[in-house]
Amino acid sequence: MLSVRYDIGEETKMKLIPIWSDSLGAKSFSFYIETDKHRIFIDPGVAIMQSSYPADKDLLAKWYDEAYKKIRKYLSYSDIVIITHYHYDHYLPDRRDIRLYENKRLLVKDPNKYINDSQWKRSREFLQYYVEDILNKKLEDYTIKPEKKEYHDYVEDYRIALSKDFGDYNERRSELLKKGRKWFLDRVKHWSEEPWIKEINSGENIIEYIDGKTIYLDHAKIMFSEPLYHGIEYSKTGWVIAVTIECDNEKILFSSDIQGPTIEDYAKWIIDRDPNILLLDGPPTYLIPYMFNLINFKRTIENIKLIIRESKNLKLIIYDHHLTRDLKFKERAAEVYRYAREYNIKIFDVANYLGFKPAYEIAKEKK
Repeated sequence: MLSVRYDIGEETKMKLIPIWSDSLGAKSFSFYIETDKHRIFIDPGVAIMQSSYPADKDLLAKWYDEAYKKIRKYLSYSDIVIITHYHYDHYLPDRRDIRLYENKRLLVKDPNKYINDSQWKRSREFLQYYVEDILNKKLEDYTIKPEKKEYHDYVEDYRIALSKDFGDYNERRSELLKKGRKWFLDRVKHWSEEPWIKEINSGENIIEYIDGKTIYLDHAKIMFSEPLYHGIEYSKTGWVIAVTIECDNEKILFSSDIQGPTIEDYAKWIIDRDPNILLLDGPPTYLIPYMFNLINFKRTIENIKLIIRESKNLKLIIYDHHLTRDLKFKERAAEVYRYAREYNIKIFDVANYLGFKPAYEIAKEKK
């Protein structure tokens, strides 16, 4: 179904194939990238759309099945698989799918630190299936003592965000940051006391932890961010890893789930990376105002405008994922689309980029 490619330069050796995202009717943010010698799959996962999405249950199931089959197909093609965090719409977690990861180089979010409790458990379940079914070993064979050290609180580095004046919201934000700091320190205690799982290198079956690392390939390199929050500062949803793939001086940056970005320093980081293509997950506007307030939404709009305005070589933004779960997202983010036109940057969701009728348009017709 989805086979369109975007060649980012006449001489480049990279090709980008969007596999699935929320604009196609199932929760996902999956991309397949080819270099001259490697086939890289970023975040091969899918989950069914939230129950509040205004589409028939059978249609939601159909979209999920299509996404699942497509992801399995491209996962089988890949020799490098990247998992930026352990939410089910970013990797296939079930035991029935574990063989799809066999004989590949898995570059995954570190399961031992900068990880919340639910993803700690999910990562271990995934690794257990992997070592038992692929390596015929036990997870205990890869268990090591935790690394006891001082863990840096990255929020302390967010100078732009911390210096921002939120007016009447300042007092409430200060309270949330204090509570968030305590939550972070509780997680540090957990990471320092519970057993860790070490990396795996068994023939062609390799699992490497990627946080903050750079991986060099033949004619390309993959640069991984330090742990970034899944949304606002101290988001209890946990941490994710953004990915930049560079080949022949062309760059594709995959944001993972930074939701906008919400944090101003993340926008500055994207600008400094200077990608040609930005695969950006948008803010979860469908959660306004209950789980995502308007102040943080306005932050995301200003941050992407800054990215559009100050990026030097940005040609294309694929703006999707959480954003397109909201049927009114184009109205809410209208300023972003206007800004992109003004700066001559192409901006699409995955469905429109590929030339398919988006799920949100089908859902509107069904209402």
